[in-house]
Amino acid sequence: MHIEPTIKNILSQSWLIFQENINNILIVTIIIGIPLNIMLYLIPMGDDLEGSLQYYKYVGYVQGLFGILATIAIAFITRAALEHEPITWQESIKLAFNKWLQVIGTNFLESFLLVILFLLLVVPGIVFAIFWYFVTYITIFTDKWGMAALKQSKVLVKNRWWKSFGFIMLFTVMALVVGIIAGIPLAYLPENVIFYVLGGLLVDIAVSFFSVLGAVFYFSWEHSKIEIPVKTLSS
Repeated sequence: MHIEPTIKNILSQSWLIFQENINNILIVTIIIGIPLNIMLYLIPMGDDLEGSLQYYKYVGYVQGLFGILATIAIAFITRAALEHEPITWQESIKLAFNKWLQVIGTNFLESFLLVILFLLLVVPGIVFAIFWYFVTYITIFTDKWGMAALKQSKVLVKNRWWKSFGFIMLFTVMALVVGIIAGIPLAYLPENVIFYVLGGLLVDIAVSFFSVLGAVFYFSWEHSKIEIPVKTLSS
């Protein structure tokens, strides 16, 4: 499972896995995406700024609670592909539900702490947002969750914070660009639930690649983590 932690290797390995497992990824995305997008459609959007902010807040809640299932399932498909032991989409969804509550709890804890850090000072918020970037995948693939996952993520990033920052920013911008491009048709589709769900699925499928990339990114960092010398720890 060794993956050299370079942008080229992470992207190429992720694309290869995405292509080879596209059927399972599509099925998982569609099964989870249809009810998810129906729920999103039913959230009322206000006519003023406050109403719009409320809308996007509720969208974030729904995405965080239910959209994460697809991320978890695709992460398991990715690990299975890296280990050359493919799993079915049914198995990936079952594994996702087994980890669901732990991932939600850990992500809630991370978000709560980051809000506090950003309110106190912006810089600590940015620093720890990078330190804790891998908490979702640590919770998915290990027995650690909550504070243990936050600490483990910091271990992975420590001594290569700037490199992690660069990779994360690049992958985030790529995901945003892909999501925006995939979402353009939504502006031209009739406003009804069917077209809303179809348009939402198009975006979900386009960005599902980044769930693969996130898992590959995590494994590349995990298998190349920089150990802190004993002398440094004791000093």
